[in-house]
Amino acid sequence: MRSLPEILRDAAELMEKWEEVLAEERRPIMIWPFNDAPSSLRALSENGGDEDWVAFVPQWLWEKKGGWIPFLEPGTSFGVCNVEEHPVPGGVVLIGCHA
Repeated sequence: MRSLPEILRDAAELMEKWEEVLAEERRPIMIWPFNDAPSSLRALSENGGDEDWVAFVPQWLWEKKGGWIPFLEPGTSFGVCNVEEHPVPGGVVLIGCHA
């Protein structure tokens, strides 16, 4: 069994890593059901209905992955039929739709 000091040390290390991830330049991908997404992001949709989700991919990650986030691609079970791509300050907004 691990001692309390070991557990606390590991927790502190985990928090340091998490703070790095959440820092402005290391934000994670954020995904919302379409109707729960911020209205400014929903307004980017060119589909006109039947949108499923909105994702914000931060610029650092978009560049690191060369603009390819496999699970958000059209034709995947998550990506559904069509995924719109909208460059915005700080990253890219992706909108998954059925049409």
